[in-house]
Amino acid sequence: MDEQYLNIANQIRKHGIDKIVKKGYFSKNELLAILGIVSSNVHVSREDKSDFQEIFKRERFLYHFDETQIAIISDTHIGHSEKTIEYLKRAYDFFDRLGIQVVLIGGDLFDGCMYYKSLDKNSAKEICIQQLQSFSEIYPNGFQNYVLLGNHDEVFLNLGIDLNQELSKYHCDFNVLGLGRAYFKCQTYQISLSHKVKEKFILPNSNDCDLYLKGHSHYYEWNQNTHCVQIPTCSQIIPFDSQKAKSGFLIVRFDEKRIISNHYLFGDNQIIRGDIERILTR
Repeated sequence: MDEQYLNIANQIRKHGIDKIVKKGYFSKNELLAILGIVSSNVHVSREDKSDFQEIFKRERFLYHFDETQIAIISDTHIGHSEKTIEYLKRAYDFFDRLGIQVVLIGGDLFDGCMYYKSLDKNSAKEICIQQLQSFSEIYPNGFQNYVLLGNHDEVFLNLGIDLNQELSKYHCDFNVLGLGRAYFKCQTYQISLSHKVKEKFILPNSNDCDLYLKGHSHYYEWNQNTHCVQIPTCSQIIPFDSQKAKSGFLIVRFDEKRIISNHYLFGDNQIIRGDIERILTR
């Protein structure tokens, strides 16, 4: 883990977020993203982790969106195959036609190099840098993207690659939400976004959010009782043990009394409706 991140987290603990924001070096969202990354790291002591998580809990709703609809994708695994590039272009063209400006990414933006265990650190780092270069060349522009880092993205952090900095360098419209778990508000609704990482970033699991979005599984599933939605993969990577996994994405709309979710799949030459429209009412 970058020592700079740990130093910033300790400054947050000592002085508070608002005081550091006033100095002008970081926005509140950047500080919370850093705090989320540090709080999930295996190299942080249990006592420190507890302190940082408590601060994150108090300040956890990073962003407030006023949009009436947002797009949600996950598990793009950039670097795994060329098919991802096609899926991203088709998905973002679809978002553009619908007038959607905000896209949430539920983790594993990159493939990383988790399966190259025989590689030395420099070789593994080179693979990750190549994926960053590919990202800079192929990722669609013109949208505000908010990405949660997943277990494959965590490889970059372990290799000393600062994704919080690198993504904004290549695309100024990218915002890092943190590692493993993040929270935000859309209209008046509270939303939780999570992705499995090695060291789970645990916050109280009370039902204090209106909608729970989860990446990592690569398949779509809607649970009306728990208000939990599994986000499908926006890649061609389908787990061997899953009969439910199909590549796609979600469009979620908000009004004063309802959250309306629509599931879409990548057909041969078109984007098609998947599951029936799902509605949560207050």
